[in-house]
Amino acid sequence: HPKEPTLLRQCLADYNVYFSASDPNWGQAHLDAQRPHGVEQHSLATDPQFRDPAHGDYRLQDGSPALALGFEPFDATAAGPRGPVGP
Repeated sequence: HPKEPTLLRQCLADYNVYFSASDPNWGQAHLDAQRPHGVEQHSLATDPQFRDPAHGDYRLQDGSPALALGFEPFDATAAGPRGPVGP
């Protein structure tokens, strides 16, 4: 039997920032669709205010709404897989 995909509404999802530069209305539409299911109650649809995303700098500017939601910056170079990936 193929495994059913997990839906966001089956998860505890909250305190996130949703943003799409190519579709500014996407974030709010996403939140409007999820909130009736009890998720994303405190999440925001807004620009996260990265420092310089065009040049790969995704650190947050002071005053970013993500910081106000409680996001704690971390060294992204330390994140992700280490060593060989796959079988």
